[in-house]
Amino acid sequence: MNPENYMGSRRRCCQKDGCNQDPLPAFVRNQTENGLRCPSCIAAFTETCTASEEALCVGEETRCVAVSGLVQPGYPLSCEVCVGDGPSCTGKLQTCAPDEDSCIIVVTETNRKASLAVTSYKGCAKSSECESGLFGITMNPENYMGSRRRCCQKDGCNQDPLPAFVRNHTENGLRCPSCIAAFTETCTASEEALCVGEETRCVAVSGLVQPGFPLSCEVCVGDGPSCTGKLQTCAPDEDSCVVVVTETNRKASLAVTSYKGCAKSSECESGLFGITMNPENYMGSRRRCCQKDGCNQDPLPAFVRNHTENGLRCPSCIAAFTETCTASEEALCVGEETRCVAVSGLVQPVLETWNCRVTHQSIMKPSAKPETFLLATALLCTLLGLGYSLSCEVCVGDGPSCTGKLQTCAPDEDSCIAVVTETNRKASLAVTSYKGCAKSSECESGLFGITMNPENYMGSRRRCCQKDGCNQDPLPAFMRNHTENGLRCPSCIAAFTETCTASEEALCVGEETRCVALSGLVQPGYPLSCEMCIRNGAICIGEMKPCALDEDTCVVIMTETNNKGSVDVTSYKGCSKSSKCDPAFLSFTVAPENYMGSDTHCCQSNGCNKDPLPAFRRNLTKNGLRCPSCSTFLKETCTPTDETLCFGEETRCVTVTGLMHPGHPLDCWVCISPGPFCHGTMQHCAPEEDTCMAAVYETHRVGDVLVSSKKGCTTSSDCDSGFLSFNDGPESNIGSTMRCCQSNGCNKDPLPAFRRNLTKNGLRCPSCSTFLKETCTPTDETLCFGEETRCVTVTGLMHPGVKFAFWGCATENACHIKPGTLVPSGSHLLTIKKISCLPSPQASGKAE
Repeated sequence: MNPENYMGSRRRCCQKDGCNQDPLPAFVRNQTENGLRCPSCIAAFTETCTASEEALCVGEETRCVAVSGLVQPGYPLSCEVCVGDGPSCTGKLQTCAPDEDSCIIVVTETNRKASLAVTSYKGCAKSSECESGLFGITMNPENYMGSRRRCCQKDGCNQDPLPAFVRNHTENGLRCPSCIAAFTETCTASEEALCVGEETRCVAVSGLVQPGFPLSCEVCVGDGPSCTGKLQTCAPDEDSCVVVVTETNRKASLAVTSYKGCAKSSECESGLFGITMNPENYMGSRRRCCQKDGCNQDPLPAFVRNHTENGLRCPSCIAAFTETCTASEEALCVGEETRCVAVSGLVQPVLETWNCRVTHQSIMKPSAKPETFLLATALLCTLLGLGYSLSCEVCVGDGPSCTGKLQTCAPDEDSCIAVVTETNRKASLAVTSYKGCAKSSECESGLFGITMNPENYMGSRRRCCQKDGCNQDPLPAFMRNHTENGLRCPSCIAAFTETCTASEEALCVGEETRCVALSGLVQPGYPLSCEMCIRNGAICIGEMKPCALDEDTCVVIMTETNNKGSVDVTSYKGCSKSSKCDPAFLSFTVAPENYMGSDTHCCQSNGCNKDPLPAFRRNLTKNGLRCPSCSTFLKETCTPTDETLCFGEETRCVTVTGLMHPGHPLDCWVCISPGPFCHGTMQHCAPEEDTCMAAVYETHRVGDVLVSSKKGCTTSSDCDSGFLSFNDGPESNIGSTMRCCQSNGCNKDPLPAFRRNLTKNGLRCPSCSTFLKETCTPTDETLCFGEETRCVTVTGLMHPGVKFAFWGCATENACHIKPGTLVPSGSHLLTIKKISCLPSPQASGKAE
């Protein structure tokens, strides 16, 4: 920051047991100035500061950065943990999880049919999920529950007991529908509860009644078939105790180990597990999962391996200090071993995520289900997926092969895939190919085939792999087996509907041994494009924009609202998921002059929502039904004082609460980060923001390439899907690719990397750039590239407060960027203050 304020570190990473025991050489700072300077400031108790000085860079310091964070005395937090009957409990201080920053203490009083129970709990929590204060709920005078809670953020701050919870029994004049039931998640309110004290809301609550929370399990690791440890409190999301006995044989050296602890029920499966490499190298385990306090204290029966060969064989190899080995032998499978697997990982106490796959043409089939178990001694292994994101070839083409570019996969995509598909529709044969990224849990190598009848069938060949560019080689052509195997299945096929009635039988061929029912969408490509707009009135006209990858439906909605004789009509068009789009009429009536109705149309082809809907026609025929009625603003509740007559198909009484604004707030992913991906959190947009955006920015400065990403909320008028490019010299340019969409969370998926068009288009623009000032005088010309057809001047601020300006070439859409727009550029966040588009650039000679 300056000569008196600096920080440096020396770091070493290694991958062997205890390899970090040796001390590091002392950190020696290079204090030789290298001639570079950066804006500089430092401040406490704030996340920003204004650079008023310059720092002289030293040694290998070649980048200007802005850093903010939290200074904390230590981490993690320690809290008292206990569960007890009565108003207080006593436990031990335990270390909290890294994301738990609060200690909590709760005293709860429950009255069930006049049987009063008081319980207490102390433990760790997240501050976002911990709220100090009182809570109360009343079902009737004999059934109520209340609690007092205190949250704090210091080590052991929850050791002192809470004041006793004292329920306020004074009725406050409010009433709520009331019911209570066990062994079901719903009940019908047949009575009213009289509210007391500060109880001012009617609520519906369902859940699970458990002996106590959290669970306590015995925790230990030991050599031999059993181990003994202490009962420890599990994490809130761990609802199971587990006990595991593992037997490992490595070159005839047998080791038996045991483990007891906490687990999630979704990751715990009781039973036996075994894997054989050869007669001298195998491993097996027995596991039991249970859901009561201390239920894993009893030892398991010893694991007894079944040594009887079952006639199956698998390719086999084993190696250390590498992630791969070449199978040069075959293993003879024993007992219930019916799968061929390939395993790699790290030698450590616990090994996670084993994925089975077919490695040999045999009767053994792949399993996509992950397993988690204890690995007691040294055995093969390196965990897949650690390191930089995978890169795969991405393309779609007609024919048995396609060629594309290597693209970086999303962080959760750990496999490359190549697929060749052959489809025969009424004797018209089509062959297509696809290459891209996938999740290993959703990618299964092998053949797939389905037959509707001799003229309608489909089949594919798929290969999955886990190395950069491993899907570049073409697949062998798909060869369908046309030999009938004697099996038959009910058969039908239909378009424009999700169901059909089987009136014929299909003759199965080759390895087709199962009858299946399939439904889906047929489309020429993906994603879908829909018209998008929101307008007052019966018609809105917008632009065609691509939908998010999981949105397979275009929607158009017309809504009519009558409030005391004032009728408003609005229309909306956009993208949706077919599972959330219901093409139907909807109608609410509060009173003859207060009602709302809508008509929705859903479709699944590009631009299919362009046509307006017929005007909404409310059914004004009284149907003889009545419902309690009230309406209010600025509150979430109202007390029915009247009845309304129901009309047409209105056959249900409903209560509705919500927010009144031009439209329900959109939820978008919001983040800004260096690199091609950012994740962030879902946040509510402002009422006027009807669009989610995702953008990837690439900045070139004298040989340096900086990539940044941004997601957030915006207005449809300010969002322009596509490419944007600025250029003020051969080695100085900024470009971006942006996608705009209009449904909740639609900007979650990463964008393709920005690819700048380097083809000169013959145009020129005046050129200059400067920092620390808002103006510069063009002294040169720059050549425009690709779609850069406008000359622009740009002024703004470079975070954290440094001015900049430049002249150069830009694409047409740059002229529409509004003041205040934030543009990430590496470690900087540029704030655009003004953009001016000049007359069209010249093809030769001097620019105007």
